[in-house]
Amino acid sequence: MAGSITVPAAFVEDFKFFCQRAGLDINEQHQLRHQVRSDFAQVGGYITEMAAVYRFCDLHWRDMPTAEQAQAFCAVFGWKPEDEGLFKRLGPLLLGKLCAQVYGVIPWPAPPA
Repeated sequence: MAGSITVPAAFVEDFKFFCQRAGLDINEQHQLRHQVRSDFAQVGGYITEMAAVYRFCDLHWRDMPTAEQAQAFCAVFGWKPEDEGLFKRLGPLLLGKLCAQVYGVIPWPAPPA
């Protein structure tokens, strides 16, 4: 079992917010805490990023964007995928993440080496 770790104060707020927005129950929160303790860099980074996505989407749409909202948002900022069908294939959380990347709230993934 992973022991206790010290995390930045901002992460504690991100963790609480993420769990609330993701609808995690108390057992799921405990499992997630264990995962954070086991690999803070990976799991903690994901939680921080997703908390930023949720906050961004709450600010712009009060929820996750629809495919049409995401497509319009990205177009306003001059981003269009080669395949316009992309917006219909992505789920709400990935649409929100895409919009947050286009807006610059979170970074784009690094290209493969």
